[in-house]
Amino acid sequence: MAFLLAALLLATSVDAQEQSIKRKDVPKAILAAFEKTYSKVKIKGYTKEVDDGKTVYELESVEGAVNRDITYMADGSIVSIEESLPVSELPDVIRSASEKQHPNSKISGCEKVTKGAVMKYELVVTTGKQKHELVLNPDVTVAKTEKK
Repeated sequence: MAFLLAALLLATSVDAQEQSIKRKDVPKAILAAFEKTYSKVKIKGYTKEVDDGKTVYELESVEGAVNRDITYMADGSIVSIEESLPVSELPDVIRSASEKQHPNSKISGCEKVTKGAVMKYELVVTTGKQKHELVLNPDVTVAKTEKK
């Protein structure tokens, strides 16, 4: 039983491990999809990982002040998009929900994360020396909160 549990834990940790790869190792369908949508964006790096048993590829890019990580399936379909967002561009309802969850805190980082039709805001909020990650749905319900 202990062996089975250890094997399961090892498989789980290996499943989500990112591996840096070169452009030549990225499927052509992904490069074509990216270049079609983001033709003038600089790519910072490429990674490959197995997520929920499926191989996915992430392209890390930058466009001006926006950092954007796009995760693709090998066929070029988008799994998720993570975009940095200046705190000043956060919707007021999201900012207010953050203040309600963590009074007297400061938002020190934020991203807009889109998976399919579902969008969430991931915020790093700082209170004194403590940091928390707060994930909010657009309707301001809390999807997740955890200490960092």
